[in-house]
Amino acid sequence: MELKIVGYLCPRINQTLVNTSAAASEFDAPIDIAWISDAHGIAEMGGTMSPAVIMNGRIKQMGRVPSVYELTGWIREELELELTV
Repeated sequence: MELKIVGYLCPRINQTLVNTSAAASEFDAPIDIAWISDAHGIAEMGGTMSPAVIMNGRIKQMGRVPSVYELTGWIREELELELTV
C-alpha cells in the first residue's frame, strides 16, 4: 500500500505524520508512507489543501488532520480493496 502525506512542514503536517505512523503500525501489511513537501511535488498533486492524505492514488482527506481512528479505517478499507483485486 502506498500512503502519501502532502504539504509543507507545519504543526498540522507533523501531527498528520504522527497519526499516520501510529495507524500504520497497527497492521502487519507493508505500508509505504511518503511525505511530499517540495513545491514541485505538491503542484503535481494538484495543489491540494494541506494536509492531504492520499492512499493508493486516491485522496482520502484534505485540509484537516485526520485522527488515528480515521486513518486506521481508511487503511483497512484500502487493504481490503487490494485483496479483492
